Amino acid sequence: MKVGSVPVKPHPMEIMSGIMSGEAARSLQLLRAIDGAVEALVYTRRNMDALSETCDSLIQRAATESMEGEPLVEEVIPSLVEVQSSSRMALEIMQARCRIARLTPELGADDGVVEAYEQVIASIVGLISRVDTLMNKVNERLARSRMTPLERKLERNRSPLISQDTLDSVARGNAAFLIELGKKSRAK
Repeated sequence: MKVGSVPVKPHPMEIMSGIMSGEAARSLQLLRAIDGAVEALVYTRRNMDALSETCDSLIQRAATESMEGEPLVEEVIPSLVEVQSSSRMALEIMQARCRIARLTPELGADDGVVEAYEQVIASIVGLISRVDTLMNKVNERLARSRMTPLERKLERNRSPLISQDTLDSVARGNAAFLIELGKKSRAK
């Protein structure tokens, strides 16, 4: 700073005041960014939870209700595949962002950003699981719809060709045989 043509050294308090006001403005911007990030993550989590609830109701419906007269089940498969793919991509993105948030020194544990990311990740994992279950139910229903009446009757009346007791007995016999074989090979 100059007064006329004479340079004047700024007072240390003026320097400190300038630093503090700059730091306060940066802190305010950081707090706004944190609030915005947490708010956006909460919104995303709520959307993932709503999609999961929709999947749950469709899973229940597919398991309990007749779908006669419904649009062809196979028509929903491309949509489910798209949801699976999008959900997995979203999961990868959120996991990467969560790792970055953990490593960002400006974010503290009580800022809530990492926790919000973890909640979104948990919601996406839940959605992926539900979509996978729904896809299985749709595929089962599709397979059943393509069965002949005879195949449906055989499926309802099917019983295992080999009982569980027989399978258990064979497994015990195989284990005993392998143990005995191991003893003989060590003895040589």
